[in-house]
Amino acid sequence: LSAPPMLPVSRDQRLPLSFAQQRLWFIDQLNPGSAAYNVPLAVRFNGALSPEILDQTLTEIVRRHEILRTRFVTEKGQAYQEILPAEPVTIPLVDLSDLEPDEQRRRADRLIAESEYQTFDLSTGKLFHALLIKLGTEEFIYSMTMHHIISDAWSLGVLMREFQILYAAFKEGLDSRLPELELQYADFAVWQRDWLQGEVLDHHQSYWRQ
Repeated sequence: LSAPPMLPVSRDQRLPLSFAQQRLWFIDQLNPGSAAYNVPLAVRFNGALSPEILDQTLTEIVRRHEILRTRFVTEKGQAYQEILPAEPVTIPLVDLSDLEPDEQRRRADRLIAESEYQTFDLSTGKLFHALLIKLGTEEFIYSMTMHHIISDAWSLGVLMREFQILYAAFKEGLDSRLPELELQYADFAVWQRDWLQGEVLDHHQSYWRQ
C-alpha cells in the first residue's frame, strides 16, 4: 500500500479537488459567503517600502503558485479546479499617514478587520484580498486574507519567505531568484485521488473505523 510517486499532470483535463478542498467546497455550498474559513495575515513593515515593487512581488508569487489563481467550477454537482492565466496584481494602498496616532490606529484596525472578514465566491478565482496601509514615511502594514481552500497556516510561512526573497531581488533590479516549481497543488490533488481509491482507500477507512 505504499504511495506512488507524485508527478506533474496535464492541465488539459478536468482537475479534481483534493479531499480537503472537497470538504471546504461542500461547506461553502451549505453556507455560501461565510468568512469562517478565511486565512488572514497582517505584517508591519518598518523602513522604506516601494508599493510598486510590492505589486511586482505579489504578481510573481501568484504566477508561481497556480493555486492562488484557481477557481472552483461546478458541473452536474461535481466540483473541479480551473487554473486561470497569470495577470498583474495591484495592491490597494490606503494612506493614513496624515491622521493622529489614535485615529490612525482605529482606522488601520478597522481596515484589517474588514479585510480579514471579506467573503469570497469560490467560482470566481479571486480567492485572496491584499491591502497595504501607510502609517508613515517608513511604516506600513501589509494585510492579506485568503480562503482556506487555496491556503493554510503552514502556507503563510512559504508566502512570507518568498515575499522576502523576491522583494529583495526586485529591489536590486534582479530577476526572480526562486526556481520554478516542479509540482503544483493540482498535481497533488490528482495524485491523492488516483492513489486513495479501491483497496488502498478501504484499508485506510478500515483503520479509522477500528
